[in-house]
Amino acid sequence: MKKTRIVRNLDGTRTEYDEIPIRAGTLGGVKGFNGPLKRIQGKSEKELGTLISLCRDLFVENWDQIRFGPCIEGAVFEISMRRKPELFSMLDGYLTVELPHAKDHFHLCLSETRGLGKQKTPRAQAKVRQCGRAAFVRTVGKDGCTPRAWSIRLWNGKGEQMATVFLPNPHLSGKLEHLKKPDWSRLELWNDLRRKYIGEKVPQPLPADVPMLEHA
Repeated sequence: MKKTRIVRNLDGTRTEYDEIPIRAGTLGGVKGFNGPLKRIQGKSEKELGTLISLCRDLFVENWDQIRFGPCIEGAVFEISMRRKPELFSMLDGYLTVELPHAKDHFHLCLSETRGLGKQKTPRAQAKVRQCGRAAFVRTVGKDGCTPRAWSIRLWNGKGEQMATVFLPNPHLSGKLEHLKKPDWSRLELWNDLRRKYIGEKVPQPLPADVPMLEHA
């Protein structure tokens, strides 16, 4: 594992970043995998590549545990799904996931994109569009020891945020209600994904004495 990068925020909190090494998959060669969900069932991370495998683990295998959307200063989107997505497919480097309850969908450029038909994408623009960084993100409160949020974030080749996926929070119930006592079992998905994608063998230590979260 690489050393955790720590950023001090203006409000006194800090954000910790643990980078996820991005590896291309062997399924599909240089152009990358194209196809629907049924074609990737049972495929390994090595075959799919880091990002497709990670998104499958998040949006398909654990769709009922996550909330997602852009998270920037002044705007946070927390979108959830009511059931497992039926559409999860790759085409020309883009992942498409349909939100079953609304028939809306979103796209994430996870591998090399060249453009479809005669409309080719300039190489420089393709590099900007493609996800170039992924990381586990943990926000720690002003007291310096109380974790407040656990997530995974993706950035494009220009360093702009593509999406943040919020994982289960021990301080909140599944309905986002504040718990009187932290439920540390809700870190299971966070720990499982860190073990799989950054090789963390021993989970991060829990705070010995965790005060209650302040209500927003």
